Amino acid sequence: MEHVAGKVAFVTGAASGLGLAMARSFAGAGMKVALADIEADALEQAHASFGPGNADTIALPLDVTDRDAMAEAADRTEAAFGKVHVLCN
Repeated sequence: MEHVAGKVAFVTGAASGLGLAMARSFAGAGMKVALADIEADALEQAHASFGPGNADTIALPLDVTDRDAMAEAADRTEAAFGKVHVLCN
């Protein structure tokens, strides 16, 4: 996945399971990753597991059924990393 290095991924359900696995895969390929999940505590633990600094990841507590919260998460991701190239829900 060399061609995705430096690109941006937004992953919902990123606190555990497949969402976390995808986020790890994207980060491992050199992507910048926005991790989003409704479970804020689990999300913080998942985010911390990416290692010290987490420079290329951000954690966004998020209820995907809330349109305003989705818009804010998109804005925060774009402000941190630029446009999103991959969206995994």
